[in-house]
Amino acid sequence: MKTHKDIEELVENACSALWSLSMEDENIEIMRDEHVISMLVSSIKQHINAPKVVKNACTTIGGIIYADEMCGLQLLSDPQSVPTILDAFKKHSSNQEVVESMCELMLTMGNQKNWLLN
Repeated sequence: MKTHKDIEELVENACSALWSLSMEDENIEIMRDEHVISMLVSSIKQHINAPKVVKNACTTIGGIIYADEMCGLQLLSDPQSVPTILDAFKKHSSNQEVVESMCELMLTMGNQKNWLLN
């Protein structure tokens, strides 16, 4: 994703592949160490007009932060993350699939009770 970040279709597929990889605990640790959340947010920002990239990135972020609280904290610690996601929401508010993936992400974020304690 870093090397070919300008190629929309590749980024879209990479987001999906990362979601599949996030199903394994050992991959979550690697994703945390490699700051994949930041890369996904950057993908949303760069391809904000591409609904499939936004949808896949939000779905993947949600899956990763559901599996690993520290990745969720990485999301919240980046001051550009939430505004970028909200900007994408505004842009795609009429796209049911994108809105659904974003709502699931926000629900996952809201269910992380331990975040409030940190």
